[in-house]
Amino acid sequence: MLAHVPTEAVCASIEELRLDRRFGVVLMMSFLINAPDEAVRRRLLATCVHHVRPDGVVVLQRHDRASFAEPRVMERPDHRLEIHEVDHLPGDIDAATMTHTVAGRTWSQRVVVQNFTDDALEILLAEAGLGKVDYLTPDHTWLTTRLP
Repeated sequence: MLAHVPTEAVCASIEELRLDRRFGVVLMMSFLINAPDEAVRRRLLATCVHHVRPDGVVVLQRHDRASFAEPRVMERPDHRLEIHEVDHLPGDIDAATMTHTVAGRTWSQRVVVQNFTDDALEILLAEAGLGKVDYLTPDHTWLTTRLP
């Protein structure tokens, strides 16, 4: 897929990224919207708003609180994911270590997320200058929003 898209290398943190152009689609995945630091969340969303065209769409992946409800292991033929060291912290924040094993290689990442109700997320997006939310999946983990 990437072979068909013009690419360029840009070295910047997402929160500070400001390209001189806008796009029809801005994708923010990997639960970045769930950053536990409010200032970081606002800067991430400001980056989305800055880069989406007026007629474009922002696609967000949101953390599903059920995925860190308790330790568990999920296995597919080519991928093992273990969620362990689960902590439920004050302020509706969850943390867990995710250990992936693929093709005999293993790596772990500690993930800390701020959970949101649908209403709280929609308020956050509106405060960032984004409009109506359309949920793409029944669990509300994938959604789209646009400029109003």
